[in-house]
Amino acid sequence: MDIKHWFALSLSGYLILIFWIALRGKAQIEELEDYIVAGRSMTLFMASATLFGTWFGAGTLLAAADEISNVGLSAMAIEPIGAGLCLVLAGFLLAKPLWNANLLTLADFYRVRFGSKAEFMFSFSTFTYFGWIAAQLVGVAGILNVFFEAPIWLGIICTASVATAYTMLGGMWSVAKTDAIQIGLLILGLIVLSGCVIVEFGSLSSLWNKLPDSKKIVIPTQDLKAFMGWSNLLLIGMLGNLPGSDLMQRVFAAKNADIAKKACITAGCAYLILGTLPVMMGLYGSVHLTDGELNQIVSKLIAHIAHDSQLGLWIKPIMVITLLALISAVLSTLDSAMLTTASVIVQNIIIPRKKIAEPIKAVRYCVVLVGAVSVCFAFAGRSAFELIEGSYAMTMAGPLAPLVLGVYFKFGGEWAATVSLTLGYLTIFIETVASFVAPTAFDGWLVPLPFVALCLSTCSYLIVGYIEAQSAKK
Repeated sequence: MDIKHWFALSLSGYLILIFWIALRGKAQIEELEDYIVAGRSMTLFMASATLFGTWFGAGTLLAAADEISNVGLSAMAIEPIGAGLCLVLAGFLLAKPLWNANLLTLADFYRVRFGSKAEFMFSFSTFTYFGWIAAQLVGVAGILNVFFEAPIWLGIICTASVATAYTMLGGMWSVAKTDAIQIGLLILGLIVLSGCVIVEFGSLSSLWNKLPDSKKIVIPTQDLKAFMGWSNLLLIGMLGNLPGSDLMQRVFAAKNADIAKKACITAGCAYLILGTLPVMMGLYGSVHLTDGELNQIVSKLIAHIAHDSQLGLWIKPIMVITLLALISAVLSTLDSAMLTTASVIVQNIIIPRKKIAEPIKAVRYCVVLVGAVSVCFAFAGRSAFELIEGSYAMTMAGPLAPLVLGVYFKFGGEWAATVSLTLGYLTIFIETVASFVAPTAFDGWLVPLPFVALCLSTCSYLIVGYIEAQSAKK
């Protein structure tokens, strides 16, 4: 039997298992807290697994591997280095104080600390998840295209339908339990695939000798502009998702503050270690695949090993397991982002303005809406790496400064946070519009716009906060 048929049968069985878990998760839901944060009952293992699963999706496995194959090691700045350090920082800086605040969503913090205007403004950052979800959809569609020759549009719609359905059923319980299975499968698949790639194409030392010098550079120091561009990617990855609603929703789901902290640090360290494997595959792909094939690198390496390898027939079922690992990794990111976005829309945008008799049903409907809108984003045609980078940049630009300063200092009130969020968003919005209207408009700028946005957001918070403090004294 061809690997295509083995993959189809295995994928069908895997999806049946996922939906069975989702249905069991649905039975545990009685209140909105159960649906959004799993009743705040996650153990260290479950919390670490769902955090790792949320992070380790198409960004690390597929988009980053493709970017590294084209650019080289400097692309590690955002994935996996920046994103892995983000989890570690979240554990040390934010997990405990935010868990102790007894919140359902991160937007709740902005309401409690700053007021309803800031809550509403922060909720806008959640819409960046549409781009993040779209990146995952594009990633899975690419895998289906490589192995089944399914049109990308069909792969996007099928993937969105599956992820929407099982996320809608069980909420955070479904997400957490499926993530635990998916991560085990992912780690096994990644290790096996990495070993097969090394056996098939040669040792790491031989790979290093074949790489062009330009791709060996981890930190570009040849000129200031290149270094600033690299630093921007690192900051976006490291700081961009600290105010991430998906991250904090998993923090809130932990049993206690200690578990929340340890889960973030554990997941971050695992991410930094396992994130090097897709990097390695991207480098192997850049050497052993032709220039015209430097996209969907991981899928094409699997296809090569399964079809053309001399490793023997036993390799085909191993590659099927690896493919399931890829699909499961992306699905674990998809379901987390969909649930997070829907939760914030209902909890922080709709409920404060309109009483809802059945909030759980409203979140379920919103999950469907999020899936549909994300499909439209996926059809827009931007690369997965660009979608990921853009979603990180928006959350770094606006929400980061009010979050960190608001957690640790009493300084700053509603207007400080609102102005800070507005200026940060506005700067990134201008850059996004310019990228469509005049793609070269900011090419000559030495300092990247996301960094400018973060500086504006921080300074405006401090200035307006000072004005508020002076007004309060009068």
